[in-house]
Amino acid sequence: MSKAPRTFMPAFMDAQTLAYTLSLSIGTINAWVERGLLPKPLETGGKRLWSWRAVEEAMERLCEAGSEEAAIAAITEAVKKRHAPP
Repeated sequence: MSKAPRTFMPAFMDAQTLAYTLSLSIGTINAWVERGLLPKPLETGGKRLWSWRAVEEAMERLCEAGSEEAAIAAITEAVKKRHAPP
């Protein structure tokens, strides 16, 4: 019996699941992280996990920015704000 399709997005996902969800290769995921287009993953227990919320926000900024440079600037600013002390 096959598994039923997932009807929700998990809060965190590994590289393989993220690549599948975004229709990208794992190599592209890694390259986009290096270029600042996607957030860096959390690393725990030897596993890299991405927050779906952070990825979704990064993808929205990428679509809205109009250029890669503008997207990187917007994503970088959002990450700084998220990690800034209150």
